Amino acid sequence: MSETPFHTFIELIKVDQAIVDFGHAIEKINQEIVELKSQEDTLSGVILKAKAEVHDAQKAVDRHELELKSLDQQEKQKKERLENLTDYKQYQSIKSEIDTLKSRQHEYEEILMTAWNKLEAMQKEYDKVQSEYPTKVDDIKAVIKQKETDIAALQAKLDEQKSQRGGKEKLVPAEWLEKYAVMRARVPDPVVPVAQGSCSACFYKITEQDLMMVRRRKLLQCKSCYRLLYSSELEKEIASE
Repeated sequence: MSETPFHTFIELIKVDQAIVDFGHAIEKINQEIVELKSQEDTLSGVILKAKAEVHDAQKAVDRHELELKSLDQQEKQKKERLENLTDYKQYQSIKSEIDTLKSRQHEYEEILMTAWNKLEAMQKEYDKVQSEYPTKVDDIKAVIKQKETDIAALQAKLDEQKSQRGGKEKLVPAEWLEKYAVMRARVPDPVVPVAQGSCSACFYKITEQDLMMVRRRKLLQCKSCYRLLYSSELEKEIASE
């Protein structure tokens, strides 16, 4: 059976809707890929942060060890001076300084121990995230690859629909195409079926006379929302042809 202009117009609408749907699906997957790559960057950031924390913790340990070493050296020097002193006041003064150094040494030993514990914890965390990183990145890359495959399949379907569009458009009356183009620029559903005697988009009641014209494969505009109207019964007939 040869296609009528009405039949072709309905098919053109379906092609355009498919083009929109495939385009949205591709856009959605592309956004998902962007988010996955962002997750990959975040993982890299976690590694760098953990590495920096280990570096800072090691610097703190080195600094405290130098400070403790300096205190030890000061104590040694003062003890050597103490051995050669005969003056009681100087002896007591140096001994007091040594006691103060011992107190500070004790404090720095505790500080150093805390710094070592922090370094060990930071190193453990760094080793953990570093060991987990390859697997997590591989998982993300695998998902991205699958999504890129999905995009390729959708793009092929999109290209197929676009290739069909030109031929169908040539068989549709120019007046219909013009009205269709105007409404298509305003709303996502420029052509809708009549449902229960009303426009299925805005529910405006269609007159009996207009309903008869729609059933005769005439294309009418809704007097309320100006969408193009067609008979849903005819759509079923076209699908069965």
